Amino acid sequence: NIWYICGVFGAFHICGRNAGPSKALAWKDGGFAFCDTPLEEALRQIGNRFCVSFTVKNKALAGKCYTGNPGSENLQTILQDFELADGIRFKTLDKTDGSGRKIMEVY
Repeated sequence: NIWYICGVFGAFHICGRNAGPSKALAWKDGGFAFCDTPLEEALRQIGNRFCVSFTVKNKALAGKCYTGNPGSENLQTILQDFELADGIRFKTLDKTDGSGRKIMEVY
C-alpha cells in the first residue's frame, strides 16, 4: 500500500511521484522529503537526524510507503504527523542501543 500524507496533517505535503528539487535539497535546509519511501527507510533517516533507533513492532506497517515533506521540525512534531496521518504509535523505551541512541518502538 502507498499512503500519501497530505498537508492537512501538519508538516507533511504531497510531493507527487517525482519529488524533483524539493527532495534533493530538503537535507540542505535540515528537512526531509519522502517520495514512496518505505517506513523503515523514513524512520532510519529520521533516527539518524535525531539520534534515535526505531524498532517496528507492527509488521503490518512494514510494506507501507510514505510521500511527504515533514520539514525540519523537532522529533516529537514529526512523529505526531505520522500518528495523525496513519495512526502509527511510538513508544519510547527507558534504554539505549549499543551506540547510545534512544530506542523507540513503532506500533
